Amino acid sequence: AAAKRRGEDPGGAGEGGGWRSYGYSAQEPIAVHRLDLETSGVLLLAKDKNSASSLQGEFEQRKVQKTYLAVCAVMGDRLFKTMDEGDEEDDSGIDFNGPGAVQVVNAAIGDAEPGTGEDDGGRCIRAVTLDGKPASTEYQVLSMRAGDPSSGTGACGAALVLARPLTGRTHQVRLHLAHAGFPIVGDALYGVSVEEVTRAVEAAREKRSALRRAATPGGGDSEDGADHLTREEREAAARRRILTSSRATAQSNTTSFSTASDDASSADAGAGGLIDLGFDGRMALHAWNLKTTHPRSGAPLRLAVDMPRDMAALAASWGLDVEGVMLGAAAAAGAAA
Repeated sequence: AAAKRRGEDPGGAGEGGGWRSYGYSAQEPIAVHRLDLETSGVLLLAKDKNSASSLQGEFEQRKVQKTYLAVCAVMGDRLFKTMDEGDEEDDSGIDFNGPGAVQVVNAAIGDAEPGTGEDDGGRCIRAVTLDGKPASTEYQVLSMRAGDPSSGTGACGAALVLARPLTGRTHQVRLHLAHAGFPIVGDALYGVSVEEVTRAVEAAREKRSALRRAATPGGGDSEDGADHLTREEREAAARRRILTSSRATAQSNTTSFSTASDDASSADAGAGGLIDLGFDGRMALHAWNLKTTHPRSGAPLRLAVDMPRDMAALAASWGLDVEGVMLGAAAAAGAAA
């Protein structure tokens, strides 16, 4: 298997340098399924045609379990519906570190109206249609942070969402999450931009900070105001530093992202902090793990890889809890062995 990097087609001759850049210099492997160009994560490979045929049969018979992680916007009333599914919230009553209940999207997928456009692979954009092919996706909100609906972006917050496609339609996870009210951040076809979600989350934080300052005796009397910066204000400042930092692409890592504001505040001191993890606006969708059986031995096979560093840092900068889904280098290597 390979840990596919976003924006690369390993089997092609594009900017990624083909399979050579993944350490395959002799016999090229056979990819038995595909990931969208902007999706990172586990890509299952076969060493020979017989193994490829066996593994492809597993996909066709829906015996392969694929699990994705997505950083999403929260739209409309999904914010409050998700709140009802969990029991963890902060003192404002609008933040949530679930996991929430497992939900299922059952929505047929077909081609969008003619002339709508094409994706990065030249395929027609998909849509939920009455006459489309049956499609089902399980999803679960793992963590959510409320935004301000009045920010004018349409986004009501941010969420880290786990998704398992039960069928294999083109763009299924992307389209079904958007249909459920959780469009993926950076998805140019079905999602919303990083900037939209950032504005909504920061607007909500600023409102809460203002309310807390107003409720604090002497909250507005400091000459420089520095003594009254709340944790939320520090986190907002950290997000601004992260999102205005360099746009360099980052790889998967084992860094702890549990306290984004603390990491970001130390980033000014030098390299290695979140200030170096500028998110470039790509689609925040990652093929996290895959379960199947070995084509020769029949033994259970589980392959897994952490989210890219910049994607995890983006989620943490919005206050989303990513610790529970970070495997670490040793665990990921063991799972992929």
